[in-house]
Amino acid sequence: MRRVGLVIAIVLLAVAAAVGGLIAFGTRSVPTTNPAAVAAFRGMDFSTLPPLEHYAARDGAQLGFRRYGLPAGAPEPAVIVLLHGAADSGPTMHALAQSLRNAGLVVYVPELRGHGDSAPSGDIRYVGQLEDDLVDFAVLLRQREGSAALRLVGFSAGGGFAMRFASGPHATLFSSCLLLSPGFAYSGPMVRPPSAATAGVRAFAVPYVPRLTGLMLAHLLGIHAFDGLPVLAFAVPADSRTLTRTYSLRMLSDLVPGDYRQAIAALRVPTTVMIGDADEFAVASEVARAFHAYRPEIPVIILPGMRHLDLITQPAALAAIDKWATD
Repeated sequence: MRRVGLVIAIVLLAVAAAVGGLIAFGTRSVPTTNPAAVAAFRGMDFSTLPPLEHYAARDGAQLGFRRYGLPAGAPEPAVIVLLHGAADSGPTMHALAQSLRNAGLVVYVPELRGHGDSAPSGDIRYVGQLEDDLVDFAVLLRQREGSAALRLVGFSAGGGFAMRFASGPHATLFSSCLLLSPGFAYSGPMVRPPSAATAGVRAFAVPYVPRLTGLMLAHLLGIHAFDGLPVLAFAVPADSRTLTRTYSLRMLSDLVPGDYRQAIAALRVPTTVMIGDADEFAVASEVARAFHAYRPEIPVIILPGMRHLDLITQPAALAAIDKWATD
C-alpha cells in the first residue's frame, strides 16, 4: 500500500509539474504590428473626437467614455451605446459614432475596462465585471439623458459581449441590440477557415494554446489563481496608448458567451445581426443559420462585399446601421 501511495504521489506531482509548466512557459512571441489589420483606419480624421470623460464604476474605478451629442434644441433622440472590438478602444468607433450622430442620435462610446486608459491593461478582476460596468454606465446614462430609449450596439468582440449582456439578467436596460460581425465562437461551421485572403487580418490575434490548456486543466482542480495571465496577444504597437497588447483569460471569458447557442436562445431584447459576406473571421450564411436555428425571428442582414472592419468604417455599412437606428 505504501508503494501504491508513493506511485500516486509521484503521478500527481508529475501532472502538477506538467500543468505548471504549460501555464508558466506556454506562451508565444508577441506578434509584430500587422498593418493589414488596421489599414481600414488609415486616413480617418480623429481630430474631431469628443473629449474623454470618466464615470465611477461600483469598485471606484474611473472608466472612460465619449459622448457625441446633438445641437441644443434638437428633438429628444434615442441614445446609442457603441461597444468597440478586441484590443481596440473608443476611437476605432469614431466613423460610426459620427454617422449615427449625423442621423440624429446621441451616441456614447465607453472604453471597456482593461482598454484605453483603464489599468491594468487587458485584464479584469473577475468574469462578469464588464457586465457590472455596463450596468453602472446605464445608470449614468439615465441620469444624463432622462427617459430616452437606450440601444446597444456591439462590434466584433464587443458584439460577443453585447450578446452576452442581452441574454443576461440586465438585458432590459436597453430597448434593442445590434450585433455587428459578432465574435461568439472559436470553432464550428460559422468560423471561416484560414486562407491566403484572410491571413493578414487573422494574424492580428495569437492565442497561447499551451497556457490555455494548462489553465483549463487547472480549472478542473478548482484553481483559478492564474486566470490573470495573458493568453492572447494582439499585433499592435507595444507602446500604443489606445490599443491593448494582450488579454487575460478573465477578459477573454467575459467578452465571449460561454455557449453561443444558449446565449442566442436566451436573448431578452429585440436583436438584429449585421455582417459582411466577405468577413475574414466568419461565414455570414452560417452565422445566419446559427441564429435562425434558435431564434428564427432575429433578422440577420448580410452586406455584400463587406469585410470585418468595413462594418464600422465604410459608407455603405454605416448607412445600413443608420437605417437600423432610425427605423
